[in-house]
Amino acid sequence: TLSLHDALPIFHSGRVMYNSLLDGCAKEHRLEEALSLYEEMKGQGVAPSNFTLCTLVKLLGRARRLPQAFAIVEELKAKCGLKPNIQVYTCLIQACFNNRQASKAVALHEQIIKEGLLPDEMTYTVLMKGFSQAGLNDRAAQYKALQAETCKSQPKGKGKGSSRSSGTPPWQKRG
Repeated sequence: TLSLHDALPIFHSGRVMYNSLLDGCAKEHRLEEALSLYEEMKGQGVAPSNFTLCTLVKLLGRARRLPQAFAIVEELKAKCGLKPNIQVYTCLIQACFNNRQASKAVALHEQIIKEGLLPDEMTYTVLMKGFSQAGLNDRAAQYKALQAETCKSQPKGKGKGSSRSSGTPPWQKRG
């Protein structure tokens, strides 16, 4: 069978190609191959995007490698000047819950607000579901109220920093 690395020459070099391959790794739960592709992407000088970051954070969170998920976000902020969008933060919040770190999810929500991003409905859904699964139903109810307050004036999926529900697939978006 053809490996992901064997498929690289078939595609044109660039962010869309790498993001597509990373997305495939995520769907197949192939973390080590995704990290290898990410290193190759950096070596080729291909600028990562928020889609790249979301994909890596999801994989690292599922693999119980939360510190590495946070580190990669910080790395791309510092080295590439990438400003994480609400989707990246939502993926990080989910990774916190996957790793039984509800307090980090709360801190992340507070950071989002401080950075001037508006959590969208998906962010609040992840928070509410995470708290419910952790048995923290009072906390889930608090976030349900925050969701109603925050999201009522926003078009669905359109928090500041959000590109959800625009009709354009994430791999075709710039940034």
